[in-house]
Amino acid sequence: MSQTIAELEEEIAQKDKELFRLSLVASKTNNAIVIMDSEGNLEWLNEAFTTFSGYTLPDLFKANVKTIFELSTNTDFKQIFNKCVTDKKPVVYESKHIGKNSQNIWIANSLTPILDENEEIIKFIIIATDITERKIAEDIIKEKNKDITDSIKYAKRIQEAILPPDKLVQQYLPESFILYKPKDIVSGDFYWIEKAGDKILFAAVDCTGHGVPGAFVSIVGHNGLSRAINEFKITQPSLILDKLNEIVGETFRQEDNKEVKDGMDIALCSIDFKNQTLEYAGAMNSLYIISNNELKEINADKQPIGAFDNRKNFTNHSIKLKSGDHIYIFSDGYSDQFGGPKGKKFLYKRFQELLLSIHAKPMKEQKEILDKTIMDWKGNYEQLDDILVIGVKI
Repeated sequence: MSQTIAELEEEIAQKDKELFRLSLVASKTNNAIVIMDSEGNLEWLNEAFTTFSGYTLPDLFKANVKTIFELSTNTDFKQIFNKCVTDKKPVVYESKHIGKNSQNIWIANSLTPILDENEEIIKFIIIATDITERKIAEDIIKEKNKDITDSIKYAKRIQEAILPPDKLVQQYLPESFILYKPKDIVSGDFYWIEKAGDKILFAAVDCTGHGVPGAFVSIVGHNGLSRAINEFKITQPSLILDKLNEIVGETFRQEDNKEVKDGMDIALCSIDFKNQTLEYAGAMNSLYIISNNELKEINADKQPIGAFDNRKNFTNHSIKLKSGDHIYIFSDGYSDQFGGPKGKKFLYKRFQELLLSIHAKPMKEQKEILDKTIMDWKGNYEQLDDILVIGVKI
């Protein structure tokens, strides 16, 4: 049955009320709204748009800005508009505007097509939100992050300056390699080398933490090792660790503040190449010797440097070497790295098997294999810790 005139009038009145409510919302909302025809010609702006930009629709027309293409400051707007036309779905994007007061205004926009009953586009609506405060905050954070990163990069140069240069390492340990892979820009792991008479002393050190905190502790550790040799004239590895323990405790005032647990794990070696003898002392970090195709582990003392409570003297190990023996010291970063097909740790057993399988190769090639193996194992997993492995051939 067809509608009566009264029913049609009532339906029209209801639609008018609905349109009035919608227009009221559109006019008074804090979001800027722009309505265009199917070609992108500007038809209507609400009050919030004028508040954002400082322009009314007549102002824009006077400035010969009649389409959204002339209004939008997003350099990719044509592609955004074409995507909206093709997909017939809303597209979200950001744009930067300059208001009448010459202030920069950042806007988050949603471009939405309005379709008729035949799914043809008849209008476009842009709903825009002022995100200027958020963008300013983001810029401040970016600038601060840049400043922090620049400072950390400078700290890296300082840390690299305390590491023995490659030329010195090759001079003291001509048949050797050092695989050094910091987790962050700066590292909590470091390596150290000194010459005392006929002895070459070298160490692999793993400090508390990684990144900036670890790097601070590494400077204390490096300074302590060098003082033990040059100031206190100590050359026996166990006595060096005893002195280092004392220096670290004093530096961090661990006797007064027992809550401070900063310290380091270390494997320290002294080689007399003339007499082919090795002395070793370790705080948590063991030593591997491969001789006659067999790997032997010399266990470290189970106390770190910096353990003030119940501190004991470190053990000194003396070992007779022969030509062709290989010595390896390391931090725990290699064995603790997660990866592989099941996301498990690499583990010391696999590390030992790898060293046994490659120890007969040239030292440079050993380093390359160790590097490739751990990177392949890591895959898409994050590097969890600093990695340090030192190999020396007698």
